[in-house]
Amino acid sequence: MNQFKSILNNELADFLELRKVSKSQSAYKHDHHTLQIFDKYLCSINCETKNLTEEQIVGWIRTLTGKSSSIANVVIVIRIFLEHLLSYGIHAYIPPIPKVNDDYVPYLFSDDEINMIFSIADTLPMGRFRKNTLIHVEYPMILRLMYVNVKL
Repeated sequence: MNQFKSILNNELADFLELRKVSKSQSAYKHDHHTLQIFDKYLCSINCETKNLTEEQIVGWIRTLTGKSSSIANVVIVIRIFLEHLLSYGIHAYIPPIPKVNDDYVPYLFSDDEINMIFSIADTLPMGRFRKNTLIHVEYPMILRLMYVNVKL
């Protein structure tokens, strides 16, 4: 049973099978989800030809939402699929990978939070962790070393 409905249903299914044997299970699931979204888009615009134009591909990219890194990861999968179409003699516009913005926002602990972390680490019970009986000494020391490196 073919799970894809667009004009590229066979090509999408073939590509997904190749990814299944060459990627990890989580990468395969990501690719599968991405290809389903792409297939639904092709159906929604009533794509009737296998050759995909720049307008169609850019239109699909504009429908993507989320962090810039997530969008770039999705576009990369579709780029690989579009390059795969060349082996079938199907021409498609290959979009550039979108620029990834650094949208990471670090969390800064307050002095009270740092003191609470140290207090909890200092009161770890002895021998609680069987594999490392000195963890109650090592953990507070490691936390303080990390804290000193951040403060410098």
